[in-house]
Amino acid sequence: MATIVPHRFEDLVRRMLVEHARTGAIYDLEAREIWRGPTDGFDLSVDNHGARASTGVGPAAGPHAQLAQNIALAWLGGARILELKTIQVLDRLEIPRPCIDAQNVGFNVEWSQELTLDESLVEYAAGWALIHIAADLLAMPAAARTTQLEVSVGYSLDGIRSDAVRTWLHRLRHARPLLEAAFASLPADLRARVGHVAVPDEPYDCITLSTFHGCAPDEIERIAMHLLAEHDCHVVVKMNPTILGKERVGELLRGTLGYDDLRIHAPAFDGDLRFDEAVSMMDRLSAEATKRGRRIGAKFTNTLVVENHKTFFGADQKQMYLSGAPLHVLAVHAAARFAEATGGKYPLSFSGGIDRANFPDTLACGFVPVTTCTDLLRPGGYGRLPKYLQELEERMKAANVRDVASFVRATAGGIEDEKAAALANLSAYAAKVTADPRYAAPKNNKIPRRIGSHLTLFDCIACDKCVAVCPNDANFAVEIDEGTFDAPELAVRAGHVVVEAAPAFAVKRKRQFANYADFCNDCGNCDVFCPEEGGPYKVKPRFFGARATFDADPHDGFFVEQDPRGRFVMTARMSGARTKLVVDREASRATFSDDAIFCEIDLATHAVVHAGCATQAIHSTEGHRLALWRYHAMRLLLRGVLAGVNPVSARWLESADAAPRRLVVTDA
Repeated sequence: MATIVPHRFEDLVRRMLVEHARTGAIYDLEAREIWRGPTDGFDLSVDNHGARASTGVGPAAGPHAQLAQNIALAWLGGARILELKTIQVLDRLEIPRPCIDAQNVGFNVEWSQELTLDESLVEYAAGWALIHIAADLLAMPAAARTTQLEVSVGYSLDGIRSDAVRTWLHRLRHARPLLEAAFASLPADLRARVGHVAVPDEPYDCITLSTFHGCAPDEIERIAMHLLAEHDCHVVVKMNPTILGKERVGELLRGTLGYDDLRIHAPAFDGDLRFDEAVSMMDRLSAEATKRGRRIGAKFTNTLVVENHKTFFGADQKQMYLSGAPLHVLAVHAAARFAEATGGKYPLSFSGGIDRANFPDTLACGFVPVTTCTDLLRPGGYGRLPKYLQELEERMKAANVRDVASFVRATAGGIEDEKAAALANLSAYAAKVTADPRYAAPKNNKIPRRIGSHLTLFDCIACDKCVAVCPNDANFAVEIDEGTFDAPELAVRAGHVVVEAAPAFAVKRKRQFANYADFCNDCGNCDVFCPEEGGPYKVKPRFFGARATFDADPHDGFFVEQDPRGRFVMTARMSGARTKLVVDREASRATFSDDAIFCEIDLATHAVVHAGCATQAIHSTEGHRLALWRYHAMRLLLRGVLAGVNPVSARWLESADAAPRRLVVTDA
């Protein structure tokens, strides 16, 4: 299974500063896609458990809220209430690969954090720090800065009250030691740049309880009571779509919406919290929360377990989790029924099929926050988020209002009481989405088009989709020198290394794409949206951040390091063959070798200056060949990645000056 390896805080900070200075982008999110705050006097802020947040949108507890750069990217897109990926005491999960299929409605087979608890703790604190560093860097206006994190935990009482989870929650709640450690890890030049940034000590004040994955109904109330008593937080209980009952879910999913290919996983309904249980439980929890000066809320909803009728996840995967358009309808109906039964007295939040078009609708229903996942997995990625807020402003302008509370009342036809207005809007919206064809099967059965070609190590149609659809920023663009290069082969003949002719090596495009293996969890999402066959994360140059992970991985890949003499060393596996390139800038020489042959190459002419056998057992290498196309591939990639700003180059970026610098010898 792919293992995510977080970046050093130093590398994330340096990359942010340099990338923004050079291009205005941050972590591959272009300057034009960064949300800069409300326009024309609009106030998009919302109340969340008695505190303000600059917007009511954020990432759901999924792949967009796990690594530090994910958290920063969501914030840069306009998210101001971020639900962190669910943590649990079992932090060594075996998740099938691929695990995300967002080609139309959305399916996945992942669940809680893929990092260890300790790693998640550091990443969430680092992400919180990066948010405030970015706000300072961008001179973000006050109206756009106010941000909240929300922690998500699961899935059992024993796990949540274990020492590991209890300590984890306490350390993130009181994050000053974590933040001080992060800033102390920075070298002097970075501390001088960002050391003054004020980062609040308390990143979160609300815990969401995920009731998915076998969380027993009789434990939910006890877990919530424990969270209120032990951690003194607001608590949100995340409901499952099963709360509607099997018959109603089937009626909506297959009958009304027409998803005849989806088969409900019946056992999920047998073990989940029932509607009447949820209503009575919330009354008891609310009384306890009120005594403690806290709030109890409900979130609609988790994903829905369905039978796996597709081939994407493999035949061994019997169930998968539904998201996207059909889940939106189910979640709205579940929330509407609950709000009506409880008189709209509980704060509600929402997750399920949120996109630009329906974000204002759900906000008008009183949901805070409104979180999204599947839509951000589509082309555009985090860059889709600012459009949510643009759409909200347009809708507010059409309603002749300037703040969210007024928008809620205006949508309800002028009902003065905001809670009553939200309840009326939710009831009307439930009826609306049921009949809206955009949520029905015929509108959601298309899959991304393939053009019939296959990816190779270099050259593709350069659509850039693989960069944006990756939640972890694992795919990145590389600018290299296109052209045709002589690429002879070195061969051992009669105990001597000779040069033999071979086809030239050609690179047709300047813009290439690569993958940073440390950030990539082989989720498969870039393959879903790539117009070509093969999968960018599998075929494109795959870089590793450490020798150990490179050596342990059986697939092709590259590892770049710098030796004590300042020379860049690149090790590669290409088509299973292992080679090494050492670049000596001062001597204008490169040493290229495998386990049998080595050669020195003039970096100006790329001519072989000297060649020999890398082993004393000459007879054992007779006939062995070393293809110099691999030399050209490696030198072009090395030069390209080190000249750009990306996860590979992050540790060698020298300054935050706007002018890019090449860090390896250029061709004469």
